[in-house]
Amino acid sequence: MPPSPSSRRSNRTPLAIGLVVMTLLFALRCPIQSDVNRLVARWTARKTLMTWGLAPTRENIHLYLTSLHTPMPSRAPVSASDLPVIPPDAPFSGHWRYGDLFRNHGLSIGVYIHALPLPDGLADLIGDHPAGPGNTLTLRLLRSRRDLVESFARDTVVLYFGHANFGKGILFDPRSGEAPIPMGRDTLLVPEGHLAPGDEVLDRLGNGLVRIRGGADGLKELDVQCKVFGYLGCRTDFYFRDIWETHFPRVDFVATTYVTHSVDAAPGILRTWISGLQRGLTLAAIVDDLNRDQSAAILFGRMSETTRYRNPDHHPDRLFTY
Repeated sequence: MPPSPSSRRSNRTPLAIGLVVMTLLFALRCPIQSDVNRLVARWTARKTLMTWGLAPTRENIHLYLTSLHTPMPSRAPVSASDLPVIPPDAPFSGHWRYGDLFRNHGLSIGVYIHALPLPDGLADLIGDHPAGPGNTLTLRLLRSRRDLVESFARDTVVLYFGHANFGKGILFDPRSGEAPIPMGRDTLLVPEGHLAPGDEVLDRLGNGLVRIRGGADGLKELDVQCKVFGYLGCRTDFYFRDIWETHFPRVDFVATTYVTHSVDAAPGILRTWISGLQRGLTLAAIVDDLNRDQSAAILFGRMSETTRYRNPDHHPDRLFTY
């Protein structure tokens, strides 16, 4: 006896439901997989951060996840045909306008790199770059302490890539025999493992940090006529901003908040400076560009703050400051 129409319909119902379920599962496969991947990534981030001694806060987890992305390349210098006309009254910072920077249609940047050999790609940036009709931007490589001291007096911008010397001041290649330029606070806290032979210990805090005598006598020998000084070493915002701005209140100070490998990053940093000045950006915008894709550097810095400097809480959200 052939099946009735109602029995045929009832036989089709499970098949139809199965097809609908399979279709839904297939349609939701990517969202479900994406959610699972996201959960696994966040779990991995939490575990890794705790291994590094960092609290698995929402901000630190975000930094960890974004640090895994391929960073955007630094901005390239602008070709002569694409250069805008920058009016002399265009603002650069709270202290200066572009007409102040381009003296006699020229803007010079003195660059000291505490490294030999120089990082790859840096030598290609040394020299002249067009900066709009009749204007030239020149990068000069400073090779000695004397060069750097003279640069403060003659160049528009001075950029030092090297060591903060744990807050003591500008350091030069020890093989050169050149004396540092002391520009630190009267007393400094340094990790005990990084005491130098000449450090005068004032107190041992018992937590791995030692209080030593500092000083800023080196600033007395500087004839600072530049408009901007970028001290691109480790923790230079914390170590030197107050002292620099007290001595030279009209000179913009660009610094870092964390331990950082600024020498390795120097070519990219310089390209960002050149491009920003060619386009007439404000100092704030140039520093914003420098802070792009710095998640990995900030996490590394926060780990150093927690483990080396016994600072588990005060962690800025930017690497570069102005």
